[in-house]
Amino acid sequence: MPGGLPKRRRRRQAVTHNCVNRRSRTETLTQPRDAIVASSVRDPTPQYWESVPTMATNLLMKRKAGRPEPVAAAPNSDSQAVLDAFSLSQAIIEFQPDGTIVTANDNFLAVLGYSLSEIQGQHHRMFVEPGEAQTDAYQQFWRDLAEGRPNAGQFKRFAKDGSEIWISASYNPVFDEAGKVAKIVKIAGDITELKLAGEEARRLANMIRLMPFNIMYADAGNVIRYMNPASERGLKVVEDLLPMSVDQVVGSSIDAFHKDPSHQQRLLADESKLPISTQIKLGEYVFELMAVAISDEQGARLGSMAAWRDITEQVRTREEAASIGQTVAASATEMAATIEEISKSVGRTASLASNTEDHVRDSSAAAQMLQESSKAIDKVVGVIQELADQTNLLALNATIEAARAGESGRSFAVVANEVKELAQETGAATQSIEKSVEEMRQRIEQVTLSTRQITESIAEVSGNTSTVAAAIEEQSITMGELSKNAEGLVKLADRANA
Repeated sequence: MPGGLPKRRRRRQAVTHNCVNRRSRTETLTQPRDAIVASSVRDPTPQYWESVPTMATNLLMKRKAGRPEPVAAAPNSDSQAVLDAFSLSQAIIEFQPDGTIVTANDNFLAVLGYSLSEIQGQHHRMFVEPGEAQTDAYQQFWRDLAEGRPNAGQFKRFAKDGSEIWISASYNPVFDEAGKVAKIVKIAGDITELKLAGEEARRLANMIRLMPFNIMYADAGNVIRYMNPASERGLKVVEDLLPMSVDQVVGSSIDAFHKDPSHQQRLLADESKLPISTQIKLGEYVFELMAVAISDEQGARLGSMAAWRDITEQVRTREEAASIGQTVAASATEMAATIEEISKSVGRTASLASNTEDHVRDSSAAAQMLQESSKAIDKVVGVIQELADQTNLLALNATIEAARAGESGRSFAVVANEVKELAQETGAATQSIEKSVEEMRQRIEQVTLSTRQITESIAEVSGNTSTVAAAIEEQSITMGELSKNAEGLVKLADRANA
């Protein structure tokens, strides 16, 4: 029920304060008082009913055919003192034999949250579930009490606010002087917190039992007291490597699993070094183990708990990763060296291409100059050709004039004829020169064209070389990063295996 637990705690606090220096409501009990028994919170078992009555001094009891039998009377003052003593720490309520409530002490009222007026004259069933009150077992419970048979155990009851209350109680028949049951006295202790703690402990124990992780517990003497099923299955795999069979592990000392037990004992004894995380190698198997200390509320060490797992595959994977990393690092280093050499070769090629381009550019300029010179020669040859033509024309005119002069112009005709022949030879030579110059001009044009094509090709080669050089530089950077990453992978694997 909502708000139930805080109210129970307040009621328990009220019990603590109200138990000191007050008279119990059980003073209203009439004489004689029989079969007063106590319950124990720590050991709430029916057997307690048989041991506690020896402390009740109003009437000693003995067992006979399952029913208490009064055997002697005790002084009333002593019996009242016993009741007062019980009332200081226990919740006490008095019923008629049929279960009708007569009275209750403050402890009982505080635990259930009622006032006395709210419960007097009511039946005990007000504290139980409605369904339970209708059962044959509940009816038989009160018939047994009415017939003088006590009952003791742990019972679930309900407080006024509807919250669950667990009590450890004994229901004790009180006999009159005629030996008949006059009333029922219930002596109880609130064990709700212990019950809930026990249920929580069982849930935790069940959780640990069903955990897929390997869990083991050793006491303060380092003796293994518990291991969950997952641990049993895990140890079965390596049972041949253990100093004992898996069935013998519980009850054995953890020292059997260590080459240097004193070292482990020192570690577990020093809580400042806990938790401990370490790796244990067993044959080809590797286990990771973490141990933590378990202490009580006062800090005293109760033992230690270890959680472990098989990390053989992880270690093997890390080792393989380290090996691959080393191989990659070596390959990257070698490739980086090769790339550096290629880069140098490409650099030299680029330099040669640049120099060749300069030479070709100079050759192209020279060819251009030759072409210009051939044009100038062509002009000179043209002038000479014109002079030869004019000389030839003058020689022809001189021959004509010599023929007109007759005998007196014969010598002049000879000279004119020589001039004519010289002019013809000059013309022929000029034509030959012109032809040669034309051929040279055509070849210069071819050289110029070829030089231009070579220049363009060299420029393209130079550009490609620059592109290759840039790509090689980028690849070199990438290989450097790859090498660093590979070295980092190796270092990481080394740390993981350390």
